[in-house]
Amino acid sequence: MLQNVKNITKSVVLVGPMGSGKSAIGRRLAKKLKLPFYDVDSVIESRKMLSITEIYDFMGEEYLAQLEAQTLKEILSYGISVISASGNITFTPTLYNVIKEKSISIAILADKDILYERLMRRDIRPSFAHAKDKYAFVEKMISDVEAIAPKLNHTLINNTTELHQITYFIAKKVIELNHKNNTFFENRTQHVNRFIQKTV
Repeated sequence: MLQNVKNITKSVVLVGPMGSGKSAIGRRLAKKLKLPFYDVDSVIESRKMLSITEIYDFMGEEYLAQLEAQTLKEILSYGISVISASGNITFTPTLYNVIKEKSISIAILADKDILYERLMRRDIRPSFAHAKDKYAFVEKMISDVEAIAPKLNHTLINNTTELHQITYFIAKKVIELNHKNNTFFENRTQHVNRFIQKTV
């Protein structure tokens, strides 16, 4: 059973590429931590009354990335919550500072073969659907998140289908980082495979 759930003092921001599991994990994490959950893309779709695909097609990828960044910053002002954010958000220095001040930030990745297989089995964003070389696109998504991960509090490699396992693991990490009150900004990478957890 998780301890100190009621003492969470910062929001939790999960950042990751398509297929990393951040939204599914985020919903379960919010329930465990007894916090509201926001999915940045879902908030945008509700406000614009357009799907992310339509916004991408009408306005372009750069506009969408900037809109996601603005929306994330706004949601962080609502109060303590769990937030799922896309890995292609435009991470400006200002946004980094807001994330550092107001949240515990976790990058969620997956090995490229696993991420590719997940994306091929589901409905996905037009940016992936339109990619001529989908495998290269997956590699770029991973490298984009890896580039920002060192500035976040923690990196987790999600290679498991056991959502309850990885959610519990992240919840424990959030409580640990919250207890330390982010007095240091250290990023360690955790690999979570089926029934295996190790730090490297």
